[in-house]
Amino acid sequence: MESVKVRIEGDADYGFKFAAVAPAIPKKVALYISTKKSLWLMDYERALDVIEEYGEHCMSAMLGHTDYLVIYPVASAVKIDGNNLVMGECMIMKAGKGGVECMTQKELEEAFIEFFSRTTSVYAGQYELPAYQVD
Repeated sequence: MESVKVRIEGDADYGFKFAAVAPAIPKKVALYISTKKSLWLMDYERALDVIEEYGEHCMSAMLGHTDYLVIYPVASAVKIDGNNLVMGECMIMKAGKGGVECMTQKELEEAFIEFFSRTTSVYAGQYELPAYQVD
């Protein structure tokens, strides 16, 4: 298994549930958010492949005061009014003692809540674009 497309149900007040569009959700995963904002769960090997694809242009930031990281390519980051924002693809994983780790279902839900709570909107004319503030 490399990746599974998922949908999220719920809201910040009552919690989020991840539902697999395809096969069942594996036990430990990384959450990949594509440039089109579709969500994919990836196993460890596929997540490392994505990080490798970012290469020297890979950046990361902690999600608040948690053990979760948002990992993104430099091309996804923009600076607007002095704020550094991620507006393109990114991936969420857990920081471990030996590097990054995949997350359990419970950790995935916690990390997504942290990520979602720090997401803002950037307006470009008539368009509203989601962005995550990284500092």
